[in-house]
Amino acid sequence: MSGNSRSIQYINTFSKENQNQVVLLLSMFQTIYTTKNYKNWLFSILNGFVNEGWNVDNYISNLEELAKKTAKDRNELDKGTKVRHFIFNYLDYLLYKKYKDESILAYLPEQKIRHDKFNELESYFDKFRFSYRHSIEHCYAQNLNKDEDLGYIEKGVKVIDSFGNLCLIEADFNSSLSDNTVPLKREKLLELLRKNRDRSASLKQVIMLMYDDNCWSSHNAKKTIEEHGKRMKELLNESFNS
Repeated sequence: MSGNSRSIQYINTFSKENQNQVVLLLSMFQTIYTTKNYKNWLFSILNGFVNEGWNVDNYISNLEELAKKTAKDRNELDKGTKVRHFIFNYLDYLLYKKYKDESILAYLPEQKIRHDKFNELESYFDKFRFSYRHSIEHCYAQNLNKDEDLGYIEKGVKVIDSFGNLCLIEADFNSSLSDNTVPLKREKLLELLRKNRDRSASLKQVIMLMYDDNCWSSHNAKKTIEEHGKRMKELLNESFNS
């Protein structure tokens, strides 16, 4: 009860900061595994409290371990639209934590930043949240280099389909981007941001769009994709091996 009003008020189990982190972790799962048939993650959480000693004090660390295990299982990253969607959410969570603790510049070569757009794009990090993103986007469009597909990386993987060229976005936004160039995709995303300041975006996508236009020219795109992919895989492996 509160004062003389006798109204009921609910008290959060966690501090505001921890509450936000719990919501972020749970939404990482929910926005990917939306149907009852794929709610194994929820069973794992309930089982954790019932049988494995989960409690308020270790809830966040256990959620992070569950997310790591879910992302690591059957992890294959250079398969174009066949890459498992959860890995993108898990990577975005790692990027968000890195941004809060350090700086996102560690994952973007400073000399290659599109400086005039950086602050505007960076605002996506400050207000990041997970949303229902169910479409894999090729940042450098597949039809921009149909004849060569930007060459190949090891094991016969086309660069165009490698992890450094992929991100997870809303299906309606994917159709609107279609086969646009990267600079035009950047402008379309920023246009949406200006219209709706609460809009969220994949942080992996935002980082790719932070590279300057020259990095995404036809003769530099392959190097940019490989470099970005390497940095993202290093972050994932750092987490998996911890």
